[in-house]
Amino acid sequence: MTSPTLSDVARAAGVSYATADRVVNNRGNVAEKSIAKVREAVTSLGYVRNVAAANLSRGRIYRLAFLIPRGSNAFFNRIRQHIDHAAAHQASERVTAEVIEVAAFAVEGLQDSILALLERDFDGVAIVGLQSAALEAPLAELRAKGVAVV
Repeated sequence: MTSPTLSDVARAAGVSYATADRVVNNRGNVAEKSIAKVREAVTSLGYVRNVAAANLSRGRIYRLAFLIPRGSNAFFNRIRQHIDHAAAHQASERVTAEVIEVAAFAVEGLQDSILALLERDFDGVAIVGLQSAALEAPLAELRAKGVAVV
């Protein structure tokens, strides 16, 4: 048995494909009655949104950066390994991950690395480092560009 498609959802809900797409992808401009019908069809059919297909159709690639202290610390080495492993498994979902090693717990080096990220096009950045007032401005700039920061 094949998985239900968005066309199946639209047909079951009695709405157009475009309306079903807007509901499933939370794009708005849909009447509450139609939203309810689409959600009911999604539930009854067991429809699961295919993230890889959605990203592929939009040509969307999600780029993530991880700033991690350089060195031979076993904990950070494991984090690097897990990031690489997750990135390999998410490649089909059009997600890339880049590990950027920075001087271990050096505020100036971390600040320079964050400023360098401003010149690149990342969707999200995870940073392992010290909390410092010197990092607030560059982190605010990243957020202002729409980059998710943790």
